[in-house]
Amino acid sequence: MPFYYGKGSISNGWSACLQTLEGYSGLVNSVAFSHDSTRLASASHDKTVKIWDASSGECLQTLEGHSGWVRSVAFSHDSTRLASASDDKTVKIWDASSGECLQTLEGHSDWVRSVAFSHDSTRLASASDDKTVKIWDASSGECLQTLEGHSGSVNSMAFSHDSTRLASASHDKTVKIWDASSGECLQTLEGHSGWVSSVAFSHDSTRLASALYDSTVKIWDASSGACLQTVDVGNALSNILFDTTGLYLHTNIGTISSLGSRDIKA
Repeated sequence: MPFYYGKGSISNGWSACLQTLEGYSGLVNSVAFSHDSTRLASASHDKTVKIWDASSGECLQTLEGHSGWVRSVAFSHDSTRLASASDDKTVKIWDASSGECLQTLEGHSDWVRSVAFSHDSTRLASASDDKTVKIWDASSGECLQTLEGHSGSVNSMAFSHDSTRLASASHDKTVKIWDASSGECLQTLEGHSGWVSSVAFSHDSTRLASALYDSTVKIWDASSGACLQTVDVGNALSNILFDTTGLYLHTNIGTISSLGSRDIKA
């Protein structure tokens, strides 16, 4: 099964397809670029992860070992490791160059939906249908914290760029902000009317964005927990990310202003 990536985002699709990457026998659930922009990883229902050359589209590695659908992939910020989350209730950490499995992290009691490295590459967080988030030592694989408090599946989480906090998004309609070292819940952000699909910190770590499956984005003050604005973008959202300036949010449907404009930017 193929997937595509291109240049320029608009509300109804990509303006130019640069590559069509083929080789999967099942649906593709997640993709992630390495932070040095040389590679792309993808996760599939066929229980594999593939690593591709981002320029040529060549498949460099097919990573096998999961016994369930692979839901999410994430590169470490030094681009040396890749993490994958699976319905087999495990997280795997791979050497991004050789494809060797370095760690299999066990401890969740249900599907693992999402993984994210801290920006200093020392920790890895995983979100699960067991309603918890776990923080792991990215080198040893030791579970450092189990964050409990959500009453529904945890769909997504993100570290702040200073690696001190972690945000989690849940089916329980809330976002929680946690101290990434102690595991203390610092804020519970309420106001969404349905499942929260994605969260992202701004690069200066002062704001947090959260997206709802029903098309609503909220921007929060990451310290006080105050909701700064709510924007209805008109389409279902599954993924959001601040740009480096903090002025825009990149989403699966295009780029929107994080300062209140409802226009989709080309």
